[in-house]
Amino acid sequence: KIVDRETGEIHMGEVPPYSVVVAGTMPAEKPMANGKPGPNLYCAVIVKKVDERTRSKTSINELLRD
Repeated sequence: KIVDRETGEIHMGEVPPYSVVVAGTMPAEKPMANGKPGPNLYCAVIVKKVDERTRSKTSINELLRD
């Protein structure tokens, strides 16, 4: 799961373009059999979307990776 921190939207399988992603956790959807909350599960969290200005500043990275 990939969770957008700003909107709460959940994406599956692909990170939307220009997203900045960090590791995070979210609570399990179902409680455990004894009624206690389930463990948190790992997910990816979109912390922001990069705008054109930021992309132009970081374009040097693409040149260095080629």
